[in-house]
Amino acid sequence: MGEKTEIDQLAELLQEDWGDLLDCAGTDEDVDGFTFVTDEVLEKKSWHTVERVIVRGPSGRHYAFIWWNPLTEIQEPVPPTTASRPLVTPVRAVVETKTITVTRWVAEENHA
Repeated sequence: MGEKTEIDQLAELLQEDWGDLLDCAGTDEDVDGFTFVTDEVLEKKSWHTVERVIVRGPSGRHYAFIWWNPLTEIQEPVPPTTASRPLVTPVRAVVETKTITVTRWVAEENHA
């Protein structure tokens, strides 16, 4: 059998040390060559948020996994091994330009 793929390596890492990847947010640190890039809230629920984490592997490719972040001290985090199917998904960045229209309300100058 050949070498493990990066997906296999990340899936193995997520079995035990997935929290270490989250701890690397905002740093240049890595865990076994995997670097935290960003996370995004996919869904807000009563007791937790469903979050997607993007990491960069040693090759420079990007991967995503999902976990559930508790919103109360009573709740426990739901690890990717339970929350994510498939556990690891290869992803790529797509940059989009969007136009946002904002309506502001201002006082009329001659309202007397």
